[in-house]
Amino acid sequence: MSETQTPPEVAAAASVPAALDLSDLTLIGVFRGPESARVLLRLPSGQIAEHALGDQLSEGRIVSIGEDWITLARNGRETVLRMPGA
Repeated sequence: MSETQTPPEVAAAASVPAALDLSDLTLIGVFRGPESARVLLRLPSGQIAEHALGDQLSEGRIVSIGEDWITLARNGRETVLRMPGA
């Protein structure tokens, strides 16, 4: 089993008090497989959820997934959500 390294900026943000606005959607992880990518999100409700490209959230539909970001589309507008510290 290979060991995954946490990016230093993510580790630093995780240890800073109030680094996240808990009332907002937060991208906390991106996982890449051989054919697809999935993301781990902290929802405004506090729930942690796994999502994939094309999934619909109340904040928009996931239209792209990058190394440390996702793009959400809603009402003809796109918003980029980045991991804390990215």
